[in-house]
Amino acid sequence: MFDIVNFFKEQTEKWNEEQRCNFCYSFGAPLFNSEMNVQQTEDCCIQVFLSNVNLKSNYAQQVGMRGYKELISCIYTFDLFLLKQMPLGINNYNEIANHPIEESKWKALFNPLLNCFGCGINECNEISNFAGYNNYSVFLVHNYLDNNYNGIKITASIIINAN
Repeated sequence: MFDIVNFFKEQTEKWNEEQRCNFCYSFGAPLFNSEMNVQQTEDCCIQVFLSNVNLKSNYAQQVGMRGYKELISCIYTFDLFLLKQMPLGINNYNEIANHPIEESKWKALFNPLLNCFGCGINECNEISNFAGYNNYSVFLVHNYLDNNYNGIKITASIIINAN
């Protein structure tokens, strides 16, 4: 049986080994957005949080030989947050004059994460091996929760075939 928490724990370890996007990563499975505030974190790394996991069964339309519907696949939907705590007052890009754009959230965090995990996320072989992991959305996250997290949220589905 597929274990989505273990899958992303192992995926995070691989991203660390690869030094993906020149960041380090720390995995946590708070499973609910409200629990991200209590997750103990390493400030220097990108926090990878798995949250809002849902599971849907997909059955065949016709009745199987044994007289009941046959399971075709299980569909996991989830949010995967890649976040970093940042102090308030850092420019998103160029709002406050005389601050280098290179220090902005866009240059230091948002754009590198989008380039690494945005439209290119299907290049992660371990993820794209699952049929159906081709529909996902990526959102910017800004000063989120009490810890002032910034980064991206990936909302996606993974289809696990029953056979």
